[in-house]
Amino acid sequence: MCGSPDISADEAMHRGLWLLGECGRCGYRWTAGPFDGPLPAPASVRPVAAAPETAHIVAA
Repeated sequence: MCGSPDISADEAMHRGLWLLGECGRCGYRWTAGPFDGPLPAPASVRPVAAAPETAHIVAA
């Protein structure tokens, strides 16, 4: 995940409860489950600081 705070989440029932997530910035999707009992505590999402625009990737 790119660290964007633009996260969408949903739940689905299919042989247990599944948690679904998607990053609105990079489109990364993930699932967690199935859960039979109480849901786990929600994850805290902390945005990652953006790299300075002067940074360059150098190939070796």
